[in-house]
Parts: sequence; C-alpha cells; structure tokens
Amino acid sequence: MTAVVELLAPPLALSSAEKASQVRREVRALSAKVIASSDLLDDIESMTAEGIANAVLHGTPAITVTVTADDARLRVSVQDRGPARKGGCLGQITTDRIDYGRGLTIIEAYAAAWSLITERKRTCLWFEVDLDGCPTDMEAQTSPWPALPLGGESSAGGGKFPTPPALGSTPEDQ
Repeated sequence: MTAVVELLAPPLALSSAEKASQVRREVRALSAKVIASSDLLDDIESMTAEGIANAVLHGTPAITVTVTADDARLRVSVQDRGPARKGGCLGQITTDRIDYGRGLTIIEAYAAAWSLITERKRTCLWFEVDLDGCPTDMEAQTSPWPALPLGGESSAGGGKFPTPPALGSTPEDQ
C-alpha cells in the first residue's frame, strides 16, 4: 500500500538571508496543519533554521524549502542549485564563533530520518519527523536508506547521489 504524500504549500523561495526567519515561521505554520505538539514544532523550526543556514552559508542560489506529509511522517526539504561554493549563496561569510558547524548535528539529534544529497547542479538537505512525535530509541531514528557521504560524490551509481526516496517509503518500495 502506497501512502499519499501531500504538498502542504507550494515551495517557499528564499531570496535573501533576511527572509530566512520568515520562511522558518512559514514552515512551522505549515507543519502545524498536521502536528499538534508544540515541542515537535519547535524541533522542526530549529532543524529548518539549520538547513536554511547551511544553504545560505554554503549553497548556490536559489534556495527553496518544501514541506510534505503523508499519514506517518512530515518532510522538510531545503534545496539550492548546486554544490557548496566558497562564500555561500548570499556572499562571503566568515566566523570565529564556537557554535559554527552544529547544524547537521542538531538535525541528526531531532530527525527520524535525514540526508544531505549533493550533485553538480543541486544540493538537497531533507529531514523527516514522525507525526506522532520523534522516536525515543536510536534504532527507530535510523533511516532504512543507506548513508550518503557528505559534500562529495558517491562511488555507487556512477558518481551521482540517488534522488531522495519517497516520503515514508522503504528500500523495498523502490
């Protein structure tokens, strides 16, 4: 049986770093259509903020954010138009902050499943949460999809990363 995936709104476009907080709030509002837990909505908002920050700092314009859901999970995808580049989407950014570089760690901690896919003309970071709340045991947090290397090319499949799996699907469904 295949679950029906619903696009909760058209993809949200991020045209400047100043719009990041607005897009983050829109993702939270869209997520609230299918999630009642304010704690889980806080987690989604935090993960979205980190995904957007990674795209702004390291990506290639334009950035879009998509929110989809089926009857079991909600997925947020942050996508830009290419591999990481020096200076990121919106200009040269440098930092000496000790909290720099924590985004994927936060997503790893909160998401039921996630992946970072980099291709020559696309980078996509997606994460999923269970609609009944984040799992509490580590085994439940493990995605059935094989881990992809970060920021490079895969040796499998001729050097290209696979398209993200369908929301809530398993490898056997493909």
